[in-house]
Amino acid sequence: MKRTQRLRRHGEFQKVFSDGRSWANRYLVVNVLPSGEKKVGICVGRSLGNAVVRNRIRRRLRELVRKHWEDFPDNAWIVLIARGSCKRAPFREIEQGLKNALAGVAKHLTREQGAGE
Repeated sequence: MKRTQRLRRHGEFQKVFSDGRSWANRYLVVNVLPSGEKKVGICVGRSLGNAVVRNRIRRRLRELVRKHWEDFPDNAWIVLIARGSCKRAPFREIEQGLKNALAGVAKHLTREQGAGE
């Protein structure tokens, strides 16, 4: 991901957590905040394991973001939070979980835009 495509500041993450909406599944929690630009952040907590394990999960999530960048909504900040089952899950299952979550996000954002008009 390019630097301009990432959420980088603590305040940006906090804004998504406090003002946004979330969807969860077995592998990920996806937090979304409607915004004027498309940005993605990734969180992998210390409870998931040591640095080697966390970095492996982070690399897998970054690859999913890169692979499915076009599926992310253009008008939202999104934070992906890894859950414990991400540690040993096959890549394809995590990918399917992300697709399902993004489908829920897209449905919510289109409904929200329709209500705002």
